[in-house]
Amino acid sequence: MILPRRLHAFAAGFLSISGLVSQGQMTNSGFSFGGPEIFPVDPLISQLHVADLDGDGLRDIVVVNNARSKITILYNQTGKTNLTQKIKPVGKREINELPPDARFRIESIASEKRISALVVADLNSDGKLDMAYYGEPNELLVQYNEGTNTWSATKRWPIDDGQLSQNAMVAGDLNGDGRNDLV
Repeated sequence: MILPRRLHAFAAGFLSISGLVSQGQMTNSGFSFGGPEIFPVDPLISQLHVADLDGDGLRDIVVVNNARSKITILYNQTGKTNLTQKIKPVGKREINELPPDARFRIESIASEKRISALVVADLNSDGKLDMAYYGEPNELLVQYNEGTNTWSATKRWPIDDGQLSQNAMVAGDLNGDGRNDLV
């Protein structure tokens, strides 16, 4: 599929184990999807992660945007009625610009790195999902989720021999102590 030059977006379909969906329905013959949902994003995004970052029970979306040196978080607002972003008047939009979607509140975390790998996991055992990322110049960075959509100051560790690959970092409890480790 070829998109117009200035239109960049991703489409998503949602399915949960219980059969409750945001864009789909249960039928007598099983499950069916509704149409695709399109959300505006910048070109060259990577590292798509889906997780509940704000503890509201709704899955949020995290993407790395190296073109603009930031991590973009789309906080899921499904079921909330207030649109938190101002919609530009029709005459002020760029060509092919999509209006903001009331389902997501978009926030960003600035980064001076070209991020190669991103992990979203509880890294300090406080029950909130944190972010760890690695990039150029070669350094591991961790930001802890402080709740209410705020993040701690960045903690940094230089790692000269790290792998600059999207799948180079994962989190998991490797030593059985009940805390996530980064590999």
